[in-house]
Amino acid sequence: MTKEIHPLHDVVAVVRDAPVEASKIIVTPERARKLAWTGVVLAIGPEVTEVGVGDKVYLPWHYSVDTWLDDKHVLFYLEEELLAKEVEE
Repeated sequence: MTKEIHPLHDVVAVVRDAPVEASKIIVTPERARKLAWTGVVLAIGPEVTEVGVGDKVYLPWHYSVDTWLDDKHVLFYLEEELLAKEVEE
């Protein structure tokens, strides 16, 4: 049985990307890797205006609520807490 999630108000549900391993040339400290989280928007609340489902976003280190949904670790943020969204030109 597949579960769906429907955030309320201006809440965004995000599935965090897998951590990126440090390259052989540039060593990224663990703390810096944690601060540069990225993820894909899984679902949005009805008041969300700047991101959509499927957008890649940059996430702050903190989150207030998380859960597991069909083997995916889902994090919840208010839309204003998201740092940026990736745009291809």
